[in-house]
Amino acid sequence: MAFDRSLVRAAKFAVHQLIEQQAAQRPEAVAIEFEQQQMSYGELNRRANQLAHHLQSVGVGPGRLVSLCVERSLEMFVALLGVLKSGGTYIPPRSGLPNDRLEFMMEDSQSAVLLTHRHLDEQLSTTPALQRVYLDRDAETIAQYSDANLNVELGDDDRAYIIYTSGSTGKPKGVQIKHSALVNLLRSMQREPGIEQSDTLLAMTTISFDLAVPDLYLPLIAGAKIRLISRAVATNPAQLSAVLSEPEITFVQATPATWRMVLAAGWKGNPNLKILCGGEALNRALANQLLDRAASLWHMYGPTETTVWSMLHKVTAGNDMVPLGRPIANTQIYLLENQARRQDDPLMMVPVGVAGELYIGGDGVALGYLNRDELNADRFIPDTFSGEPGAYLYKTGDLARYRPDGNLEFIGRGDNQVKIRGYRVELGDVETAIAQHPSVRETAVLAKEDATGNKRLVAYVVARSEVDQVDNLAEAYGDQIEQWENVWSNAYAQSTEADPTFNSNGWNDSFTGKPMPEDEVQIWVDQTVDRILDLKPKRILEIGCGMGLLLFRIAPECEAYVGTDISAEGIENIQRQLDRDPEKWSHVQVAQAAAHELAAFAPGSFDTVIINTVIQYFPSINYLVDVIQQLSEFVTAGGHIFIGDVRNLNLLETFHTGVQYGFAPDSLTTEALRVRVQQKIEQEKELVIRPDFFEALKQHIPSITHVDTHLKRGHASNELIRFRSDVTLCIKQPISTVQELPAYLWEETSLDNLYQMMSGGSIDCLKITDVPDSRIATEVHITEWLAHNDENMIVRDLREATYPGIRYAHPEDFWQLGDEMGYRINVGWPASGIPGCYDVVIQRCNNASAIAFQSDVPELQPWSNYANNPFKFNALNQFVPQLRNFLAEILPSHMMPSYFVVLDTLPLTPMVKSIAVPCPNRRKTVPPWPQTMWHLRLH
Repeated sequence: MAFDRSLVRAAKFAVHQLIEQQAAQRPEAVAIEFEQQQMSYGELNRRANQLAHHLQSVGVGPGRLVSLCVERSLEMFVALLGVLKSGGTYIPPRSGLPNDRLEFMMEDSQSAVLLTHRHLDEQLSTTPALQRVYLDRDAETIAQYSDANLNVELGDDDRAYIIYTSGSTGKPKGVQIKHSALVNLLRSMQREPGIEQSDTLLAMTTISFDLAVPDLYLPLIAGAKIRLISRAVATNPAQLSAVLSEPEITFVQATPATWRMVLAAGWKGNPNLKILCGGEALNRALANQLLDRAASLWHMYGPTETTVWSMLHKVTAGNDMVPLGRPIANTQIYLLENQARRQDDPLMMVPVGVAGELYIGGDGVALGYLNRDELNADRFIPDTFSGEPGAYLYKTGDLARYRPDGNLEFIGRGDNQVKIRGYRVELGDVETAIAQHPSVRETAVLAKEDATGNKRLVAYVVARSEVDQVDNLAEAYGDQIEQWENVWSNAYAQSTEADPTFNSNGWNDSFTGKPMPEDEVQIWVDQTVDRILDLKPKRILEIGCGMGLLLFRIAPECEAYVGTDISAEGIENIQRQLDRDPEKWSHVQVAQAAAHELAAFAPGSFDTVIINTVIQYFPSINYLVDVIQQLSEFVTAGGHIFIGDVRNLNLLETFHTGVQYGFAPDSLTTEALRVRVQQKIEQEKELVIRPDFFEALKQHIPSITHVDTHLKRGHASNELIRFRSDVTLCIKQPISTVQELPAYLWEETSLDNLYQMMSGGSIDCLKITDVPDSRIATEVHITEWLAHNDENMIVRDLREATYPGIRYAHPEDFWQLGDEMGYRINVGWPASGIPGCYDVVIQRCNNASAIAFQSDVPELQPWSNYANNPFKFNALNQFVPQLRNFLAEILPSHMMPSYFVVLDTLPLTPMVKSIAVPCPNRRKTVPPWPQTMWHLRLH
């Protein structure tokens, strides 16, 4: 099916000649405003004429190309019109483009002249040696020329401008637009959507983007006014919203991404405003929001190759998809059979309702790509439908279908081309650039929608082996370990504690950013000491003894104590205290050593090994396994390895959500909060472990016969208490495992019920599962809300929201109940893995049997599944910035990926490149824990 919008063509005029007519009729009327400056139609025309005469004097004329590198200013319009009046063709490479891309455009186009400002010379220093005309430096010379209109004869195929767009080969391609195509666009838009002398158009788009073409010329051919704004204002949501709200502003065109930005900033609308929205798909939700805030809304569609816009549609309220609409003047639209289906058969139209490839014909079709004959043959097809000799159709690559009402409906792309902020981007172009980096083995680039509906480029990269396999290089562990050594040595060196045996320096709370109160650190130390002393230790090896917080409190109860630490500062401090009373501390020895650098102790040298607040600084889970394997050989039968302050991988997202939520201003959007949380998760420098890792470790190290996990005790609200646990590995101990442990879901019981059961003596051993932890209720609630709601609101509204109806319990309530009733209480992480819950095992104190939390033997997984990989992150943390810097030299900003995801491999289907990876900033749910507290409420 085809749609033809051919109209009687007006007399032939170039755009600058139409503007000359307005200047003659209304010379004193304001043509352009910029910041505090104005320029009338008469002044604009006179100055453009003077520049045109000067350009002709240096050889510019029909067929000659002028590269235009100018800043947004009144002079920018003088430059544009000056080139057109001289008969030349302008090329507008954007200020700030990478040098390589700028050089390519100028060399590819063989520009004769570079028209610019003197102060831009430095960033243009590597461009070809063109003749340069400076608008500022040469101003006096230019002003000497005549200000009379020029009479330059232009042929049908003379070009007005060339705009470079993304190319799939890795090089941009120049689209050649002729004068007649430009005038046809402007005349059509003057009639529909329509612009009057009384209108003021807000011009916000960079001139290197063809969306700017109507901004630059449409008001000027109609005698209207242009309000030009700077890039700083155009990219600032609050400032742009304020300008859009001014009653004088009546006409504006922008991409959906820009409209989403101002709506997110709270823009209330402007009843005088005619909105044109194009450059990428306009969804119905956004359309309805804009309709409520403006006088009218028009959906615009068209590729650069058919002169900006080829179709338009006046949008009305509704629930249906916003169509592409109907053609502008002297434009024909054809939906033809997909090339793969028709192969070498003639072009055939598709019927209504059937998807076809969209081809565009008519006056707006470009002259083709500059110096790209092969590409022209593929994309510009002889028009066999119109009957006009020499006419061509442009193959857009878009797929669409006709609706019964005659409007076209966009379906998608038939290739790898996408629109990002209105810019057309060939994904292959970005992939080609990334693949040039020497550390990249494979890459794929996709366009993903974020929660606001904006498309973002996501680069999935497989690094070469020397980058991505660093966690297998033992010698590389030393770099990260040395970093932590420096951190703690600096913290110890800054100590000003009055008690040298109690140094809380370096203990900062992530939720406040401030040092933890000393009394909270004291409680944490006391409870840790109590748990270790409950193991009845006699011969102790402590890994990471620091400044002796535990050593000076536990060593007096032991026969022998060996302490090691990576920090020489910490060891020296301990030794100074030991030397003050050699007799008292004669059984204590300390030495500087990393966890993997232990002396060859004889098997069974110790009955207790302490690794407290240490393993989170290990470089990888494999390193931890190796250390525990070695330590287990030093422990005698019946002994223990106490691992304190273990961070929980199941709560990593909850933890970072809580921290970022606490610091977030009320005005922050929830989508921005999601981004902050995801970034912090990806940037986590510490080793964070799944709780079931230690049960799995039993299968790898047979001498570990039992694992006890205990949540931290206390009422303090710091992260040590709320997010961490202590793990005790029992070495070669006889264990009496209860195979059928009676168990209740927390929903089925209560503390009052347990009190009654304990009082009646009916409990010997009992397990309570999935108790929601009141200590982290807020963090869990916010995490779940962000994961299950796509609504984008502000944090203040989130803070005012009510909590769901969940019955929480504080772990201390169970411990206190046990103390009161004579029961041993073990509060550990839930076997279900549900974040924000815990399991409780209740056992009579006279029952000495150890109770295993899991009677089932879990399937052993690769160690990497049980933890994050901070070591790999640290290595890749340098790789991604290096890659960004590399790409900044060869890609424009709109082609720079927003996110880089480093993968081990690219998962491709056998038939197509379909990357099976999640979009960044989306919550990842990883087996074996698909459940959440939301599921608990549903069931």
